[in-house]
Amino acid sequence: ACRNMRHGLGTPGAYVTCMEFLLAPFPVEGDPFHDGDPARGAHVVNNSWTFAYQGCDLEFEQDLYSLQAAGILPVFAAGNGGPSAPPAYPAAYAEVVSVTAVDRELRPYPMANRGAYISFSSPGVGIWSADAAGSGRHRTGTSFAAAHASAMIDDRIRRGGGGGDAGTALTALQAAARDLGTPGRDPVFGWGLIQGSPDCRS
Repeated sequence: ACRNMRHGLGTPGAYVTCMEFLLAPFPVEGDPFHDGDPARGAHVVNNSWTFAYQGCDLEFEQDLYSLQAAGILPVFAAGNGGPSAPPAYPAAYAEVVSVTAVDRELRPYPMANRGAYISFSSPGVGIWSADAAGSGRHRTGTSFAAAHASAMIDDRIRRGGGGGDAGTALTALQAAARDLGTPGRDPVFGWGLIQGSPDCRS
């Protein structure tokens, strides 16, 4: 894991540093050039953040290309700007998986962004989450949906359901998704509710 935000705020430099770490993880206080090990890189990287400003921005596109080239799949929260908000970036990049939130009744989270870039829906309303005080509380937003979907995708890759390949795993997940809206991919739910049952004991 790499923490790129402090008190809800991040900088482009911190984001890029984390992406570099994820390409070749190294020990705390280690030297990324000598201690970085690409063999320890992740299959899937959850990104529960979007830019604080709206509009198309390509600042991180090359960094995400690098993750993809290394076989690492970036998953992003779709954004919480509401149905009429413009696309949120980097979630709207073609190189990433964008996840929106639904509640336990499979209704769309009212404040979730919508658009052709939405890939999947995942639980993201009233999710019990740890807090900084060592306890927890119920939280809502596409950030929590993205984390859940990231686990589903990683599980599919690790279990070989996608042949160990992110692209093949995504194709399988698209086919298995529970369609929630207009048949096929739509701007509210994407391909639908992502399916999977990770075994927390493994």
